[in-house]
Amino acid sequence: MSKALTMLVNKGWLKQTGHSRGSVYHLTTFDDLLPKADDIFSDSNTLGSDSNTLGSDPNTLGLNEKRDELGRFISPDSFHQYPFVDNLAYLNQTALNALYEIAKEPRKKKKMPTTNMEEVILKLCQNQYVSISVLSEIVMRTQDLLRKSYLSKMVKSQKLQLAFPTETSSPKQAYIFISKNE
Repeated sequence: MSKALTMLVNKGWLKQTGHSRGSVYHLTTFDDLLPKADDIFSDSNTLGSDSNTLGSDPNTLGLNEKRDELGRFISPDSFHQYPFVDNLAYLNQTALNALYEIAKEPRKKKKMPTTNMEEVILKLCQNQYVSISVLSEIVMRTQDLLRKSYLSKMVKSQKLQLAFPTETSSPKQAYIFISKNE
């Protein structure tokens, strides 16, 4: 299988992102259609790689930045139909309290069953993209632990979807659980 994929990449029919077991392949003809994090988040509203902050002051939004009534970022592209929770500082108090209520168990316990943590993540990501940095802060776990122990497995089992499918390990990555009840 890997030889076939390598040949298709070498011929220019597939594009590979990631490395080794984390590789993702997609058709090069769709390259311009798939969203990239840098296309969505300009310099003034770029998700941080080390924290959940976009900028130093949540009161100074990017010129073209749109937010909903809860403070979630609304993407300017047509691919993302759901809002982004990209920075806790932008959320109104009601929305922030709701997220902390969902994450009450992992915030209190250092260890908890995997199924419980996955349930919390699904609830946090229900019908909204949540960045890895925000998830990390809400559930009080490192980004690396979340990605390795929960998120990558949940994406692989199709419980979660990636905001940027061609950039699996991007620090700007966000996750969503689209509820069937919507």
